[in-house]
Amino acid sequence: VGVNAQSFVLQDSSASILVYQGYGWSQDLTIGDVVTVTGATSIYANAVQFGNTSTYEKTSTASVTYPNPKELTIKDCDNYLSAEKVDVEYVSVIGVVSVSEGTKTYYNLTISGANITGSITYPADEAAVKALNGKTVKVTGYVTGVSGSSAKYLNLLYTKLEATDGTNPDQA
Repeated sequence: VGVNAQSFVLQDSSASILVYQGYGWSQDLTIGDVVTVTGATSIYANAVQFGNTSTYEKTSTASVTYPNPKELTIKDCDNYLSAEKVDVEYVSVIGVVSVSEGTKTYYNLTISGANITGSITYPADEAAVKALNGKTVKVTGYVTGVSGSSAKYLNLLYTKLEATDGTNPDQA
C-alpha cells in the first residue's frame, strides 16, 4: 500500500507493517503488488517491522483503496514521543518542508506547535519533495515509527504529498 526508496508498507486485513529493504534496494514493487514476506520481525523506531534480511515474493496485483486518514493534531503528534509502541497507521499532517542536504539528505516537516518533527522517509521521488522545500504541505501516508536520539522524528512514508495551495507535485 506504500513504497519508498528503501522500504514498503504491507497491509492485510489485520494490520500494516513496514518491510525495510535498505540502501540499494531495486524498488521492484509498486502500490497494488501482492507479496508474501518471509523473515523475522524486529522493533525499530518503536515499531514492529521486517528487516532487510527478510525476503519477499510478488504473487499478484490488486487494487488499493486507502481509508480516510487520521488527521493528526499537535497533541497526536506529541503523543508519539511517549508511545512505547508505534502502530503503522494511515494519517495526514500539515507542516513546512525543510530539505537538508549534506552527506545524506533529510526531508523534514516542521509541524507548527508540535514537539516532534516529521520526517518524509526515503522518498522515491526526491525531486518532487525538494521542489516543495520551504512550502507548507499536507502529507498523507503511513507513520512507520519515531526515530532520533536528542531530536525526535515522526517517520512518514507518504502516499500523497500536496502543497496547501492545491498543487500536487507527486502522488504515489
